[in-house]
Amino acid sequence: MSKLAARFFRMVQSAPFYANLHAEAVAWVGVASGQQIWWDIGCGPGLITRQAARSGYATMGIDLSPDMLAEAAKMAKQDGLQIAYRNIDLQCVSDVLEKPSVLSAASLLAVLSDRPAGMRQLYNATREAGKLVIIETTAEMTIPHAWRWLMKNGWKNGNWILMLWAISRRKMIPVDVPALLPAGCQFDYLPLLDGMVGAWQIKKR
Repeated sequence: MSKLAARFFRMVQSAPFYANLHAEAVAWVGVASGQQIWWDIGCGPGLITRQAARSGYATMGIDLSPDMLAEAAKMAKQDGLQIAYRNIDLQCVSDVLEKPSVLSAASLLAVLSDRPAGMRQLYNATREAGKLVIIETTAEMTIPHAWRWLMKNGWKNGNWILMLWAISRRKMIPVDVPALLPAGCQFDYLPLLDGMVGAWQIKKR
């Protein structure tokens, strides 16, 4: 992606409603207990990595876009946070790094051409007894639903970005996270943003 795209995604991640729903998901996972590692795959400008670092995790953001990683590093430095950022393909990540206690992926599976393969790679890259956290829009992320939310909460303060998000998802099949998980895999679910976004917390056995 270009530097312009990276700056646009930084603006999206800076919208309070967007930052808040991801902060809720990070808080749901809980603060770090001891020296725990958190990776965020497809980190973009690094929103979740910064939130996880504030919760005490040794955090790494992983993305294929050097421009996204540059934006993420700049934002982390501005916030006084020590966060590592690496350009690594998801298929290779578990071969070159120590597996994390928590691995997250937000709005990643929706854009992958092979979602089952993507989920397998995310699951396999998570440490045994670790947590895999998936954050994706649901079938409730529709233009009418976004409109109702905006009529209630207003269009200012970056809220208008929600409509762009809903428009971008209008022809996209929602990610059925439970169907992509290994058989018998247990998970907890947290609805976010009036159910337009969901967070799934999967404990790897």
